[in-house]
Amino acid sequence: MSSSYILLFLIPTYFVFGQISWETYNSNNSPLPYNQVNDITIDLDNNLIIGTEYGLAKFSNNGNWDIFFNEGEEDGLTSNIIKSVHTDLNNDIWACSPDGISIIHTDNNWSYLNTSMFASFIDMLIL
Repeated sequence: MSSSYILLFLIPTYFVFGQISWETYNSNNSPLPYNQVNDITIDLDNNLIIGTEYGLAKFSNNGNWDIFFNEGEEDGLTSNIIKSVHTDLNNDIWACSPDGISIIHTDNNWSYLNTSMFASFIDMLIL
């Protein structure tokens, strides 16, 4: 009796997963800044936030890409080497690098926390 329950559960699962189509993205076929991906997270709008060795990418659920890698500029990352990415309850993106944390707010304003202020905290996030 119990084996028939298992069989009925496995058959629909097989058909559901059999319909999945996968797409592979890299720096040759997409705007992804670099092929070495260090961290990935999903924000509150179901967008992928991807931290790479040469910048940050946001892949929106509608297929659009936003790329951030302007190291040292007024509206840019503290470093292009993104080791860890997180989002908060405001859906702001926190990009952690060896040189500090760049915060990209939902209104496209930027905030920064540098390593001299929070060196041990940043090391903890990166590791």
